[in-house]
Amino acid sequence: MFLARIDGQLTSTRKHTTLAAVRFLLAQRLEADGRTSGEPLVVLDRLGAGWGSTVLVSTDGNLAREWLGKTVPARLVVVGLVDSVYMPGRRHPVLKPVLAAGNRPLTQALKPSQVRGAA
Repeated sequence: MFLARIDGQLTSTRKHTTLAAVRFLLAQRLEADGRTSGEPLVVLDRLGAGWGSTVLVSTDGNLAREWLGKTVPARLVVVGLVDSVYMPGRRHPVLKPVLAAGNRPLTQALKPSQVRGAA
C-alpha cells in the first residue's frame, strides 16, 4: 500500500468488459512527508475520491479481482480516504485536510518549515 494524491479523472469509451462501471483516477504517489515520487498512476476507485484528495492505494491485485472478477486487468485500487498523516516525533500532521470550494475536504502537503518539530 502507499499514499497518493488524486490529480485527475480518466474517461475511456472502450475498455475491458470487467471495467465497464469503474472510475479511473490519475494518482501521484506520495512519501509520508508529502513529497511526490515516481510517475503518475491510474487507480480504480469506488469510494468517491475527489481531486486533490489523499488516498490509500492497495497494490494487491486480489482486491481488484474480488471486486471485478478474475480477469480484471488491474491491481491498483483506492482503499481509503486519508484525513491526515502523523509522523513519530512530530506534534502536528504532515498532511492535513483543507477545504476547497463547496467545503469538500482535500488534503494539502505541508512543507517541513510549516510543521513544528520538523528537522
